[in-house]
Amino acid sequence: MSIAELQHYTTLVREGASSLPQRIELMREQRKRVVAAIADKQEQLKVIDHKLERYLAGDSAVM
Repeated sequence: MSIAELQHYTTLVREGASSLPQRIELMREQRKRVVAAIADKQEQLKVIDHKLERYLAGDSAVM
């Protein structure tokens, strides 16, 4: 979360139970961003693993 989002979330927490639906939505959106970031990192890891595999097999030309 950005600082602005954290500040907004903190404000909502202070508002109490009435802000629960908004906090749930913020957490759902944050979860989506984290899941997307994890998927991106997993793809990056696949590329790194592939290159390592090729290098270890003696293929020095892999970019």
